[in-house]
Amino acid sequence: MESENILEAKQVSVAFRIAGKFQKAIYDIDLSLRRG
Repeated sequence: MESENILEAKQVSVAFRIAGKFQKAIYDIDLSLRRG
């Protein structure tokens, strides 16, 4: 049971990392569009 929780926690952290990268990319694109 505990190993399942660890697996879930890893999946969640990976999802957060991916979401963070997407957010940063969108933010960077937004900045460049505003400058352009």
